[in-house]
Amino acid sequence: MFNGQELTIPADVQKFVKYDLVYNYGIIPFKVTDKDVHIGFSDFRVLNDIDEISFKIGKNVIPVLFPDSMYEKILSDIKEIDYGEEDYYFQSFKKKVEAEFNKSAGVEALLSAIVSFEPNLTKVFFAEGSAPAIRKIGRFYKLNTDPMKKEDILSYIKSLTDEATRKTLLHKKTVRFYKTIADKNFFINIVRQKSSYLIVLTIISSEIPKFNSLGFKDDVSRYILEPTKGFYFFIAPLGHGKATTMASIVNHFNKSKTRNILFLEKQSMYEIASDKSIVTQLDLGMRTYNKENFFKIIYDIDPEIIFLMDIDSLEILDMALKFVESGRTVYACYEASSISGALEKL
Repeated sequence: MFNGQELTIPADVQKFVKYDLVYNYGIIPFKVTDKDVHIGFSDFRVLNDIDEISFKIGKNVIPVLFPDSMYEKILSDIKEIDYGEEDYYFQSFKKKVEAEFNKSAGVEALLSAIVSFEPNLTKVFFAEGSAPAIRKIGRFYKLNTDPMKKEDILSYIKSLTDEATRKTLLHKKTVRFYKTIADKNFFINIVRQKSSYLIVLTIISSEIPKFNSLGFKDDVSRYILEPTKGFYFFIAPLGHGKATTMASIVNHFNKSKTRNILFLEKQSMYEIASDKSIVTQLDLGMRTYNKENFFKIIYDIDPEIIFLMDIDSLEILDMALKFVESGRTVYACYEASSISGALEKL
């Protein structure tokens, strides 16, 4: 296994191994010699494709096993750089922060270090016995640092919560709340397990990507952004950008049309301030506490366009269908790996 804490991938290496090979095979080229190309990998199944990769590149391929944290970080970064145009430099989390981060400084210092290391992350996970983990759109990986101890987790919970919240956590075994930490807005979920706790922090962003940057074809974009009345389903597995896509569509209407928009979410990843439209964001979890009032609020808002982040109950599906029947437009997400899988669940 390659144990490097730092790695530079020169632009000429990137040019030699085209991006479609990197994307299709999940490989990381980092060195080219007269006869060989050295590639990093994490999934051993790629070894079955070595001869095919070698044929397409035109050189002998030397595979090198990368640590998961290094592999995931580099592969996600490569998607965001001008591949082939600039050198890429990797430095591990441990290497980058070991001189400046004091673990005893607390959760705010740790989050600042993590956000500095991975600015485009969407979630952070703290669990006893595990190194901190992050989710970046489409990818999940652990940072290469020491596992967290029980006292670390308990200290972070104490820093993040007040006494009333901790009492709720002990009684209900879960709490959900919003908090600003290290100049970032977070939606925080703390779950009490059998003998330990899990802390999940979701970054709430006001910077929503423009819809035309998401990679949809022109005819598909027109179909989505110039809707007729009806039901529009977005089906994808967990972590494949459903929330970002929905927020981008909401923001497109908000900036360009005068509409009354309702955005129903389980937890907000984005804050959307009303512009040309009126945008109301409601947490689907509200109905757990007062189901009758929750549905009254929705009907009182009387939206023209409804966005549903998750069809998670027959009540929500029935409400959506009633809105469609009354001439509204409904966009909905459903977590499944295929259309047939979604239909089976429904």
